[in-house]
Amino acid sequence: MKYFSICSSWILLAAFIFCGSGQQVHSQITLTLQPDAATGQDARIWNLDPSSNAGTVEDFIAAYWTWGGTPGILRSLIRFDLSSIPADAYIKSAKLSLYYNPTSPANGQEGNNASWIQRITAAWDESTVTWNNQPATTTAGEVSLPQSTTIDQDYPDINVKQMVKYQVSHPAQNFGFMLRLQDETAIYSSMKFASSDYSTASLRPKLVIVYDTIAPPADSSTCITIRPDAAAGIDARIWNLDAGTNAGSVEDFIAAYWTWGGTPGLLRSLIQFDLSSIPSNATVSSAKLSLYYNPTSPANGQEGSNASWLQRITSSWTENGVTWNNQPATTTSGQVALPQSTTIDQDYPNNNLKQMVKFWVAHPTQNYGCMLRLQDETVIYSSMKFASSDYSDATRRPKLKVCYTTNELNGETKYHEAEFDANRIIAYPNPFNDELIISLDQPVNSPATLLLLSADGKTIVPPTLVSIENGGSINIGALIRDVSPGVYFLKVKTDGEAFVKKLVKE
Repeated sequence: MKYFSICSSWILLAAFIFCGSGQQVHSQITLTLQPDAATGQDARIWNLDPSSNAGTVEDFIAAYWTWGGTPGILRSLIRFDLSSIPADAYIKSAKLSLYYNPTSPANGQEGNNASWIQRITAAWDESTVTWNNQPATTTAGEVSLPQSTTIDQDYPDINVKQMVKYQVSHPAQNFGFMLRLQDETAIYSSMKFASSDYSTASLRPKLVIVYDTIAPPADSSTCITIRPDAAAGIDARIWNLDAGTNAGSVEDFIAAYWTWGGTPGLLRSLIQFDLSSIPSNATVSSAKLSLYYNPTSPANGQEGSNASWLQRITSSWTENGVTWNNQPATTTSGQVALPQSTTIDQDYPNNNLKQMVKFWVAHPTQNYGCMLRLQDETVIYSSMKFASSDYSDATRRPKLKVCYTTNELNGETKYHEAEFDANRIIAYPNPFNDELIISLDQPVNSPATLLLLSADGKTIVPPTLVSIENGGSINIGALIRDVSPGVYFLKVKTDGEAFVKKLVKE
C-alpha cells in the first residue's frame, strides 16, 4: 500500500521533518549566505587603474568621483555559491542585503547615486578581474536601488528573485551580480557598502533564499484582462454646466471642480466593464482597475485637492444617453479611494475593485459599473484626469484585470463524491473529530496537492503539498482541528487525476 505525507508552510518550521512511520517530507528551506574573506567572491574595478585587481578591498562600491582632479568610475562584482540548491528547486524568495561601510575612507551614499544590480553573464575571478577584463552584464531582471536619503543608508532585503531563479536553474551560468551607478556621468555620486572582506561579519553582503524542493500547486485561477476600445467600451463624462448633453465619446475619464469662463462646474465620469464571460458562481480572487493619465487632453491633469472615489453605480444608464440630469445613483458601500496625486501626470494602476467585481459577478443584472468623482466637490481647481476607452493610445485606456476560480463542487454534473473503490482513499475515523488518519491504496503521480472543501465547494484548508511515499499513514489532525462540524470533501489532485472522499466532522 502507498501512503502520503504532507507539507504546509504554516505547519512545518524546519527544512525537513519526519512524520507517521518515519518517511521524509519535503518542506520550505531557508538558505542564508553571508561569506567572509576566505569564502566570499567579490571585487572592485576602477577605470583609472584599469589593469589592477582589487579582490580583497573592504568596500563594495559604485561611484563616479574624482581622484587628484581626474574623474573615474568604480563598479563592484559579487558572486554567491548556490551549488547547494537543486537546479529544479522552486525559489520562493531571494533577498540581498547590503550594508553601509562605516570605516571606509571612501565617500558614503552621496549624490545622484541610484544604482543597478545586474546579472553578470560571463566568467570572472575575484583575484584577477579588472576594469579591462570585466565581464558583461544583462539588463534582463536588473534591480534598481533608489537614490539614498542618508549618507549611511543600508539597503536590506533587495528582491533579486528573478536573477537567482535563473542562476539556480542554470548553475553553469551563475556569474553573480554587478553593482553600478545608473548614471555614470553625474560627478560626486557614490553608493558604498561593506564587502565580504569587511572585518565586521554582520555588515558583509547577505543573500537569503527561501526555496522548496517540490513546486507549489499550479494556480488554478483564470485571469481575464478587459481593456475595450471606443467601439466596445462603455464610459461617459457628465458635466453640471451642460447638464442635458451627453458626452459618451470623449477621450477624458475625469473628475473635476473647475471654472469655465469664470463659472465653477463639476465633472464626473462613469464606466462599465462586460463581465459576462465570468460564471456567476466564480470566486473572484482579485480585481484590479488601472487608470492612466491622458497626456494629450486640453483639460487640466492631476491637480489640487483631487482625492477621488470610485463608487459602485446602482441603477442603469447608457453610454450614449447619460447626462448630468439623468445620471444614475451610486452607493458608498465598498467605494474605493484614489489618494491625492503627487504629480500632475500621475497614473493610478491596480486599484483594488475586488468587492465591487464580486458583487457584479454574483449579481450580473446589477452590473452598472462605477463612477469616478472627487471626494470633495467644493474645493475649486481640483482635477483627476485619465484616458477613457475612446482614447487613441490603447496602452492608456482603462484596464480591468480579474482573476477567479470556478467552484468545482458547485454543480451536480461537474463534481460530486467520486464513486471509486471504497479503499481508494482511506480516511479514519470517519466521522472524525480532532484526528484524521489518511492514506492511499494505490500510488498516484507525484507531486500532488491536498485540499479540504466544504459541502458548497469553499476551500477550508488551502492547497497543501503532498509527497507520495512508502510507509505508515499520517495524521492530519493539525490541519482539521479547528474545522466546524459538517460535511466535507477531501480532495487529492495530481496532474492527471483527482480523488475525492466524503468526510463528516462531528
